[in-house]
Amino acid sequence: MKQQMEKLGKTTIQISLEKVEQMEIKGQVRISLQALASFLYGLDDTNSLWKSVGKHYNKQICFKNYRFEDVMKDNNLAKKWFKEQKKQWKNHGNEIIFPFIENFSNNIKVS
Repeated sequence: MKQQMEKLGKTTIQISLEKVEQMEIKGQVRISLQALASFLYGLDDTNSLWKSVGKHYNKQICFKNYRFEDVMKDNNLAKKWFKEQKKQWKNHGNEIIFPFIENFSNNIKVS
């Protein structure tokens, strides 16, 4: 299983792109693939994140074979969608994952 480590501020994040069921942040917070799909779907079409993956990558390509609504309803479909996206991202997965995690981390409320 290929793993990548990177520092985001003071937080060390370990990501396994091979583990399609879920991603773990510091072994404590599990993020569903639907949360990732929702993050990407919510991005504006002109967001620079799209072009950071590839010249022709955009929201339409991201959800070309799997409708967002279907991915949100079906975990197995979400896994298939994610596997397809990993192929699109090639070596640029961090360009998607780290902004997603940063956004996710900023929206966590600790009580």
